Amino acid sequence: MLQVQKTFDEDIEHSARKLGFQRLCFTLICLIFLGCLSVKPAMKEKIKGMALESPAKKMDASPLIEMKEMGCDYICIMPYSFMEDLESTKIRYDVSWQWWGELSEGVTEIINMTHEQGMKVMLKPHLWIGDGSYTGLISIPEGDKRDSWESEYSDYILHYAAIAEKGKAEIFCIGTELCGMVKADQAYWESLIVEVKNIYSGKLTYAANWDTFKEFPWKSGMDYVGIDAYFPLTKENVPILAQVKKGWEPWKEQLSSYSDSIKMPILFTEIGYRSVDYALKEPWEQAKGGTVSNDTQTMAYEAFFHEVWNEPWLAGAFIWKWHTDSHLERKDETRFTPQGKPAMEVLKQEFLKR
Repeated sequence: MLQVQKTFDEDIEHSARKLGFQRLCFTLICLIFLGCLSVKPAMKEKIKGMALESPAKKMDASPLIEMKEMGCDYICIMPYSFMEDLESTKIRYDVSWQWWGELSEGVTEIINMTHEQGMKVMLKPHLWIGDGSYTGLISIPEGDKRDSWESEYSDYILHYAAIAEKGKAEIFCIGTELCGMVKADQAYWESLIVEVKNIYSGKLTYAANWDTFKEFPWKSGMDYVGIDAYFPLTKENVPILAQVKKGWEPWKEQLSSYSDSIKMPILFTEIGYRSVDYALKEPWEQAKGGTVSNDTQTMAYEAFFHEVWNEPWLAGAFIWKWHTDSHLERKDETRFTPQGKPAMEVLKQEFLKR
């Protein structure tokens, strides 16, 4: 009887130990699973985009084929509208004197041609100020004038949202670098997002300037934090690659933290560099002239792909920019376009291998 009791007790102890071991294994599995959930997964399919300058005249598919051969899978199409000056409340678009690629007819045709080439589209309307002022400086005070401007802007954006929906554009961008108006009236932008979503069923973003992207109401229904990524990287006239890479460190930390905080990936709606000395001191600077430096432009893209491209928060990027033969700015060797420059080979190599 004592032997039976001893055996019974040993069986109980063995079962208890076995159950405890099973619970321990289960707990460890749960911890590992939760740990995996806490790590933000990398964006597997990055958007490899190029901004296409609106062609002045009707184009064929040649520029699209060139970009596809470079590894681009997205094209950014930019129908411009026009204001006379910073005080104007009239926004003109789709008028006869505009370039063909800015008109509804041209935009629709380019969307269709892009899809025929097996690439996708981001439609990204831009404002242009007639006197050359920066759009971020538009800041119309509250009252009838602001109401008028917002009504005009809504008409413009909703017009192209409808074109984006009809043409099945994959991404629609509701504005570009309108920092002053975003700061002045966030409620307007929240309501505009709702109106756009009633018309357009694809992905939404807004192209914020690099230094004001936290001011936009992203949580009101957007899919990407859009940033025109002209972050200053170095003050050197012709830097070495290590300096350019180091220049990304503070920006990567800030972008990663912000993406985590709002649980949304970041899309560089524009990124580009002039082929000129001091190009990375103020990369947004568009002035012509300066000393040609293809090395600076090339290193800028090398550093971007090495330091930023594989970051899990980055959804992709649109390179600024590509021109058609009818208006090819590569004749001025200091401009942004990579066409015909060493940087073009860097972009091609990186896009095609990813």
